[in-house]
Amino acid sequence: MFRKSVKHLVGLWLAHLLVASAHLQGAPTVLPVGRFDFVDNTGSGARELSGITWLGGNRYLAVNDESSIVHPMTIHVDANTGAISSAQIDPAGIWLRDANGLPLTGTDLEGIVSDGQRLWVSNESGPRITMHDQTTGIQQQLLTTSSHPTLGVFQNIVANRSWESLTRRVDGSQIWTANEEALTVDGPPATTTLGTVVRLQQFDGNLNPTRQWAYRTEPIPGSVGSGQERSGVADMLALDDGNLLVMERGLGLGFRIGLYLVQGATATDVSQPPFQSGLIGKTYTAATKLPLWSTTFPNTTSNFEGATLGPTLADGSRSILLVRDNGSGSSHSLFALRLVQDPPVAVHWQDPISGDWTDAARWSTAAVPQNGAPVGTRYDVIMDAVGGAYEVVLNTTINVRQLSLQTGILTGEGTLVGDVTNAAVVSPGGAAVATLSLMVPEPSASALLTFGAALLMRGRVIYMRRPGSGS
Repeated sequence: MFRKSVKHLVGLWLAHLLVASAHLQGAPTVLPVGRFDFVDNTGSGARELSGITWLGGNRYLAVNDESSIVHPMTIHVDANTGAISSAQIDPAGIWLRDANGLPLTGTDLEGIVSDGQRLWVSNESGPRITMHDQTTGIQQQLLTTSSHPTLGVFQNIVANRSWESLTRRVDGSQIWTANEEALTVDGPPATTTLGTVVRLQQFDGNLNPTRQWAYRTEPIPGSVGSGQERSGVADMLALDDGNLLVMERGLGLGFRIGLYLVQGATATDVSQPPFQSGLIGKTYTAATKLPLWSTTFPNTTSNFEGATLGPTLADGSRSILLVRDNGSGSSHSLFALRLVQDPPVAVHWQDPISGDWTDAARWSTAAVPQNGAPVGTRYDVIMDAVGGAYEVVLNTTINVRQLSLQTGILTGEGTLVGDVTNAAVVSPGGAAVATLSLMVPEPSASALLTFGAALLMRGRVIYMRRPGSGS
């Protein structure tokens, strides 16, 4: 978080807009929609909002970095344009409490995610992440830098520059956080010519650490000699297709806010030796980044530091909302964007010949269908080969947007993840389903995953529920 001491920079900053287009085919595009300012007249006392997450419909949760209160919000987003038409903070918040039911103390809450029943918050004080019952606020899980050996490196934080962000993939399989600026053992803070190196920390759905990527931010956007200039990671968004967006925030000649698509296929896992003691003087490969959008606001009334994915819009694009830390007072701001992705790629199993899903030669595109490979690509899989019986074996985890199983047999012990907007699973003709673990939170929605043949998965088919995917 950037404190109110930067306000004397007003009038010295220059305003300009940078919309960085994606140069990689298939990568998503982020388009600005506009800002929405509103006054909280409900008596909620909410201020310094630092994180936000979508619950579904027009309901959201926000945290502030001054207290342990979570603020429910109602935000109406136009389904056609993505513009915000109204916003209101509920007068009563959710008090977060420790495992003994006592109010949390010493909090500097920055990020928040939810699955509708539980909520997780990242706390720069510590740092730590806690999980709470969303109704009672009672703490159900606590994660600190001492919870796992690979997290010990985060004890080398710079004060007020630690776990600023939090995001959770919609299927619950991944949670991410990051330190805002470099750890003392990883390198210096950003300058006007070079960004700072932070660690993007991934957890599984139970907050077990899985990997870390080094990530370099953009340089400080100019200097006015105030000593308050900064550049760091403010928040992240885990997309449904497995990709990760990082929201950077820089303070210099204005507030620069940017969204970047991150890829870690070639990145070094710096949670392993010899990197647990620091990155300085060591050789590693950082995660790659692709700029999707950035803008520089002219003054301190634009300290946007929290982000969430919102509803899917009428044209199939996805709403993104940013929230501003207002410093104090009852005036608040949101900023709306749209995430636009290329149409999915239709891929067919070419011949009625049995084989393994991971055999690229069997697919019509000569590539294994897996969302995010290449970056931003989504797949609609159609198994409709005719001329004989065949079986496709899946023993790994595959993420696709849709699956239409019209002929053949899909079998195996892997996991099939469907990245869908609205879906249910249907089995026309009474498809054979054996030992199938199926999670469908919204069974009344329209069908996108269809099984007209035999599904004999001994693994899992997961329907991905959208609410709760952003922080």
